[in-house]
Amino acid sequence: MKKLVLASLILIALTLSSDLWAVDVYLNIAKGVGRKVRIALSPFVDKKGDDPDELGEDISQVVEDDLRQSGYFYLVTPQDSIHPEMNLDERFEKFKTAGAEVMADGKFSVNDEKIVFEGRLYDLSDRRQITGRAYRGEKTGFRQIAHRFSDEIVYRFTGVKGIAHTKIAFVHREGGNKELYLVDYDGYNLEKLTFDYSLGLFPAWSPDGNSLVYTTYKKGNPDLYLIDFQRKKVSELLGFQGLNMGAEFSPNGKEIALVLSKDGNPEIYLYSVKQKKLKRLTYYRGVDSGPSWSPNGREIAFSSDRSGTPQIYIMDKEGGNLRRVSFTGGYNTSPDWSPRGDQIVYAGMKGKMFDIYTLNVHSRKTEKLTDSLFTGGTNEEPCWSPDGRYIAYSATRGGKREIFVMEASGANKRKLAGLPGDCFSPAWSP
Repeated sequence: MKKLVLASLILIALTLSSDLWAVDVYLNIAKGVGRKVRIALSPFVDKKGDDPDELGEDISQVVEDDLRQSGYFYLVTPQDSIHPEMNLDERFEKFKTAGAEVMADGKFSVNDEKIVFEGRLYDLSDRRQITGRAYRGEKTGFRQIAHRFSDEIVYRFTGVKGIAHTKIAFVHREGGNKELYLVDYDGYNLEKLTFDYSLGLFPAWSPDGNSLVYTTYKKGNPDLYLIDFQRKKVSELLGFQGLNMGAEFSPNGKEIALVLSKDGNPEIYLYSVKQKKLKRLTYYRGVDSGPSWSPNGREIAFSSDRSGTPQIYIMDKEGGNLRRVSFTGGYNTSPDWSPRGDQIVYAGMKGKMFDIYTLNVHSRKTEKLTDSLFTGGTNEEPCWSPDGRYIAYSATRGGKREIFVMEASGANKRKLAGLPGDCFSPAWSP
């Protein structure tokens, strides 16, 4: 297996608890050689016994699903079963013979409903440990522990932080109300986030993932609120008469771009989180909406009807150098700038229904990712995953709005979560 040592063989010492030790870390860039890494999962066993129990199998299944979903790995299963009593060398030989290049191994212990999971990753070519980490949490939260181990594996072979630990916030219609929900990236662990018994809209994450801003009508006006997950606190940020919505944090978290109509019509403003000051960026008698930051924090994409119909525009964060960038289709809205900075995904209408498009920021070339004529329903409100490899969006199927996820190429579309009623406005956590 070809090895690419990160930054000329950087040695990273991982200080771990219990019996884990510091190891040398290297990256094998699977995508660079155009193939998937052949990985095997050894049975995850309880340290108090030799036999894997149901919890070990559950953790293993989550890791397996994560690795398959990542697209970087091919899971190798030997014809002969792997027994927990086999020592490490026997497992190495068994998996290597089956064609695996690397092996993941795990042990765990449970005390008072708390779990400690120790995950290791080995290179089978020289039986070298690539990484080893300990993860702690509630037993009921074993899926997040498994996700974190999966992300560690992905990082070791790509240099990019995995997304298995991430969550997607979205809006769910409940009768006449709209409440915010959270769900894991794979559709599990559904959690109701707000209980406003009103209209909650447009969730957006802070860059550190510790906060979420959204608009709520719980006081009768569309006001902007902040949910602080660490402090377990919900507070009002802005409550001007009129619209306070479409907020998005800057990449450094110091500012929020949002839409206010306090001066008459919807305009783009900047709000300083620390100084609590506003700066108006756009001046147009029509509608400016949906601001989205470039990953370097220097520019903002947004939708405006200043050309007659809604189109995508880009401006500097100070409001200057304004230019239109979308010219395909008569109605383009909901831009979201990719984490890599090279593309903007948006919803565009040709005919009677919306579809999801990507726009190359440099060449202005567009690509259509969904087909509303084929699916019989509209596709809207796209947002990027933090690694830029996936897009979440809302889609109408059979008269019902649901959250879908697809690859950035438009391939492998899948429904995220099934709930009664409508689900829309997805926002992917960091």
